[in-house]
Amino acid sequence: MYQQEEKIVVWWTLSGIPSKKQMELIDYYQDISKVKMCWVEDKVHMQKILTQAQYQKANSIQEKDVNQFLAQCDKERIFVLTWYSRLYPEQLRNISDPPTVLFCMGNIRLLSTPMLAIVGTRRMTKYGAEVTEMFAKDIACNGITIISGLADGVDSKAHSSALAVKGKTIAVLGSGLHHVYPSTNIGLAQQIIEHDGLLISEYLPEEKAKVYYFPIRNRIIAGLSQGVLITEATCNSGSMHTKKYALEYGKNLYIVPARITDIYSAGCNQTIQELQGSVVLSSNDILRDYPIAQKEKEKQNIVQLTVDESIILDVLSTNELHFDEILAQTKKSAKELNTLLLRMEMRGMITKLPGNYYRK
Repeated sequence: MYQQEEKIVVWWTLSGIPSKKQMELIDYYQDISKVKMCWVEDKVHMQKILTQAQYQKANSIQEKDVNQFLAQCDKERIFVLTWYSRLYPEQLRNISDPPTVLFCMGNIRLLSTPMLAIVGTRRMTKYGAEVTEMFAKDIACNGITIISGLADGVDSKAHSSALAVKGKTIAVLGSGLHHVYPSTNIGLAQQIIEHDGLLISEYLPEEKAKVYYFPIRNRIIAGLSQGVLITEATCNSGSMHTKKYALEYGKNLYIVPARITDIYSAGCNQTIQELQGSVVLSSNDILRDYPIAQKEKEKQNIVQLTVDESIILDVLSTNELHFDEILAQTKKSAKELNTLLLRMEMRGMITKLPGNYYRK
């Protein structure tokens, strides 16, 4: 069930109000559960923040419209995480322009894992492909989630390389989840979901890609990650936006050097010249900054399961099951099973899906 605060953020999003203005509204109201009561009487102030069109659109959207939209998302297994959601990524709360809502499809547990962003040019050379694949595979094999933007070139190579070694990967879209861009990567997007990865977007599912969406979404890539690796990029590459955000947010920035005459690595070499990032020659140069990944692996190795937890994991070993199906197979009381499932979800052992389904 969605809380009233979450529904208000969704209402604003459906009204076309961008995250930056939503944050102004959140700061103004403080307790936004009271928004509906004073929205009309605050019209004068609202129109200092919103355009007239945004304010009028918000007035035209009813609570039933919000509920219907959220029900459709649940039906399509789209997780809606708002600023007020328990699972909203904490690392995004600290950036200057956080998204107030994220639409997610896939394994949302990845949002709490250590992440490395790998970005670069769309016009990847053979060298760029080789180094991107090398770094992505090595990093993914060490339990770190690879995050990128699902664009052609370096982004796609980073995602596919992580999948090739059964690693985890997150794709941040510059469009809604129903309109993967470029369309040639629809298959890759499906593979990411099928292999326990994650697609996320701050745009409504039906929103199509726009040119200016891509540099904006790069702040999410940089914000979610602990570090950003640029394997190959021109000076005017979109990766330079991601670099800017990484530096602004205080993230580790890693750069792969290349020939000084190579235009497709000019952005990397210029960044090195300006001493803005660390030169990396192997994945070990990055992994030393990720002790959290090793701690997480050690923690997973020493998890002790109770008998009841083992039974539930066995029941969920092959399929996603509804609560009632788990109840029938485990022969627990509904209250006891609810407590067990909540505890296991909090420990990251299982995932709760829309519609009261669960999976291992």
